[in-house]
Amino acid sequence: MRAKWTQTSGLKIKDARKEAVEYLWFVGDYASYDPRCEDITKKTANVFAQAGLDFGLLYEAERNAGNDVRRVGEEGLFEMLRDKNQQALAKAQFKKIVTTTRIRTTPSRTSIRGTATGRKFSTTPRCSTGCSRPARCR
Repeated sequence: MRAKWTQTSGLKIKDARKEAVEYLWFVGDYASYDPRCEDITKKTANVFAQAGLDFGLLYEAERNAGNDVRRVGEEGLFEMLRDKNQQALAKAQFKKIVTTTRIRTTPSRTSIRGTATGRKFSTTPRCSTGCSRPARCR
């Protein structure tokens, strides 16, 4: 369950598919699933809430951004993931995207920007260790 961490976050985070938000948080796989990142994911949500940001998630409609599968040559799988994310983004109501996924790489940027033209992208920390590659931190 992608957004399971929200159940213990102490926050009621909006579902951007059901109600309009200013910021859509595209959480990403590491921040959603990696237990080493769960604490920082919750803290990021708390910072957003304390800052008064009107934000929400796609919850289970968010899919893998497709960076890794495209890098290993799985173009078809990448396109499927891209299309699913674009469909979810098209149904959501938001003005800007904030992400904790590796959106700076071309595949994700292309797949998400295709739907979110003209929206601002920001990046927040991905892992409590502070590394830029959570899969490599121990």
